[in-house]
Amino acid sequence: MQKKNIIITLSVISILFLALAILQYNYKILNLEFARAYDETKPQNGHAWSEMQCSSELCVTSSGVGIGTDSPTFPLQVNGTIVTNRGINFGSTNFDSATGTEYLNNYSGYIGANYYAGNAEMDFITPAYDGGSIAFSFIKKTGSESPYSFVNLVNILRNGNVGIGTTAPTSKLHIYNAGDVQLRIDEGTMVSKASVFLGQTGTNAEGLKILYDSGNGSGYINTIWSQGNLFFGTVDTTRMMINYSGYIGMGTTSPTERLRIYDTTNSSGEFVVLRLVNGRNVWSEENGPAIAFNAQDGREFGRISVRNTTNNGGFGYMAFTLRYNETNTEMMRIAANSYVGIGTTSPSYKLHVNGTAYATGAAGSLSDIRHKTDISTLDLDALDIVSKLNPVEFQWINPLDQGMEGTQIGFIAQEVETILPEVVLTEDNEEGTKALKYDAFIPILTKAVQELTEINERLEKRVEELENCK
Repeated sequence: MQKKNIIITLSVISILFLALAILQYNYKILNLEFARAYDETKPQNGHAWSEMQCSSELCVTSSGVGIGTDSPTFPLQVNGTIVTNRGINFGSTNFDSATGTEYLNNYSGYIGANYYAGNAEMDFITPAYDGGSIAFSFIKKTGSESPYSFVNLVNILRNGNVGIGTTAPTSKLHIYNAGDVQLRIDEGTMVSKASVFLGQTGTNAEGLKILYDSGNGSGYINTIWSQGNLFFGTVDTTRMMINYSGYIGMGTTSPTERLRIYDTTNSSGEFVVLRLVNGRNVWSEENGPAIAFNAQDGREFGRISVRNTTNNGGFGYMAFTLRYNETNTEMMRIAANSYVGIGTTSPSYKLHVNGTAYATGAAGSLSDIRHKTDISTLDLDALDIVSKLNPVEFQWINPLDQGMEGTQIGFIAQEVETILPEVVLTEDNEEGTKALKYDAFIPILTKAVQELTEINERLEKRVEELENCK
């Protein structure tokens, strides 16, 4: 068995040596053929390049290398199209838009970057486009016949400025477009964010970030620095700003509240600082401009609103609403006739309080003679009137506050009206609610006291006379 394995091993080695000898022989034959071909074409001592052999595919002369031509006039001249797997093309002097077989004049220095066969449009790049400030340009050729027209798309100046749509960029990136869209950045997916950062990066990064989040369809403008403010302006003048604490200033760059509006445009007279407009142009009891005050959880604590009593041009009013007992309730109203109602939505007087009015100081009524006319002494039988009055005690059916609770003392307006109609007030409402001018009773009571005093004096005099007769 061992002898048999040795024989097999020797046979394999013999075969390998035979194959090696054959490969070595073929290599020598190929090397001789290559050397012979090289000797036929290589330049010899005293030879000129013009004396070399040329073919229609390749020719090397003293003027240059020709591909597709046997008479090159440039260091490298290609008669035809050079095509790479990336689609870079050099052109020739003729252009056939129908067949797409030839390209731009290669003497002009243009490089064809794209070609649309059967179309009269091609894109090109060219170095040193104008021989001056422009170092590199991307242009688009239009037209199907020579001379062709060109449209500049992108230009790179020698100072590094890049212009898109302009040949004279004045900044590192200058974009000009006669249409609406100047610059568009798409993030490409539905879970990403497209953003633009303006500023500096590194350890102390600071700047401005403009971001669109496709996840929630929202846009953001943020400053990166912890103390960075955001300014908005027109005519190179700041009109509004948001400081790093979130305070908004309009007309001021130093707001100390969440919103501060400051206007110095008018030195005198009334001027509007803030205007709320109802965009529906229809006012009613249900809608109108308003300022609402809400808690963090969304509950409304109150609002100030301007509404209308009727649609399309009725009398407007301003309502002040507060949340009371978990219900939004109108607490005060200023009507169009300047009447103020507290606790009532239909004030009938300059100040109409539906409830108890309390004052820590004096409550005065106008009594200046300069504001009065037709003045005369009260001519009535005050004692008779007082004697007819019916003082009562009562309780209010619907007390609105503490001052209306419990037993009350007063008069009945309907009863007083039959005696002293001058002291009775009647509201302009459906019920014709009655009220009394209690301060008007003071002159009546004063007159009654005067009458009593006069009677008392007569009685005293009569008593004195009777006593003297004794």
